[in-house]
Amino acid sequence: MLAVGPLAQITSMVRSMMLDELGKPYVSFSQAVGMPSFLINYKYALRNAFSSTLTLIGFLFPLMIGGAFVVEKVFAWPGIARFGADSILANDYNAIVGVTLVVCLFGRGRELHHRRALCPRSIRASGWSASRWR
Repeated sequence: MLAVGPLAQITSMVRSMMLDELGKPYVSFSQAVGMPSFLINYKYALRNAFSSTLTLIGFLFPLMIGGAFVVEKVFAWPGIARFGADSILANDYNAIVGVTLVVCLFGRGRELHHRRALCPRSIRASGWSASRWR
């Protein structure tokens, strides 16, 4: 339920960016060459349109986490946000550190996924390749 508002923003952004991408010359050239429209839309246009959308998702993610804290506390739903809010009120520092660590790991995982989706070479260039750990 928390994602309904951000989902509307994300959908609107993807639509406007796809309309912008489909009007570019490389799409017209690909269609003229005879490339299948499925391939043009999903492999090239959507990938180029989705980069700014991923940035928007990155900005909306912390807002959804903050909304989860409020909603879980108000409606007494069990979850990590309620656990975090209760541990803050009880001054349970170990639990606070644990909740903060989990939220930060989700954020870091989102960032790495964002970088990999935009440019897979950026992961290898920064030293986060699998061969580094072998």
